[in-house]
Amino acid sequence: MSSQASTKYIPFIAGYASTKFALNNLSLTAREELANDNITVSIIKPGLVDTDFGKHTPSSEPDSLRHAPDGSLLSYVISPQTVAEKIADLIRSGEAEYNISET
Repeated sequence: MSSQASTKYIPFIAGYASTKFALNNLSLTAREELANDNITVSIIKPGLVDTDFGKHTPSSEPDSLRHAPDGSLLSYVISPQTVAEKIADLIRSGEAEYNISET
C-alpha cells in the first residue's frame, strides 16, 4: 500500500512521502526478483481516502479536508470501498502499479 503522496511534493509530509517513495522502489525491485518464482508484487497508490488517518497526530487534519459542511465527501476524496475494489482489480490484473484518484 503506497500513496500518491510518493509522487508529489507536499509540504509537511516529507517523511511520509519519502518512505512511500522508498516502498515503491523496494516493491518494484521485489517484483522483478520474485517473478521467476511466480510471486507477483504490485503497488497501489491511492490519493486522499476517507479514513481517520491524520486525525490523531500532533497537528491533526481538519475534517474539512475530506468532508463538505453538509458531511458529504468532497469530490477528490476516495471511499475505502473504492480502494478495496481497486486492490482486488489490481490483484486480478497482475499489473505492477495502479493510481487511484478521485472516484
